[in-house]
Amino acid sequence: MATNGLINVDVALARVEDASRGLSETTKQTVAIEEMATRLAASVNQQAAGADELRGSLEQIANGIEETAATVHAMSRA
Repeated sequence: MATNGLINVDVALARVEDASRGLSETTKQTVAIEEMATRLAASVNQQAAGADELRGSLEQIANGIEETAATVHAMSRA
């Protein structure tokens, strides 16, 4: 029976070591996912800032076109 008890302890230790390795790998993957999520969030923020800049530029172009159209219209009436 003593041998059977040692085998059970060995099996239990092997399972604990397997679980420990699995948790260690999961932790590494979790850290990697967190880092990727952080980079993705930063990228989204940069894209949003770029979109805001583009929107402002397009508004300036639209305003310039409207001013030009108004000037041409006024000149055609003169």
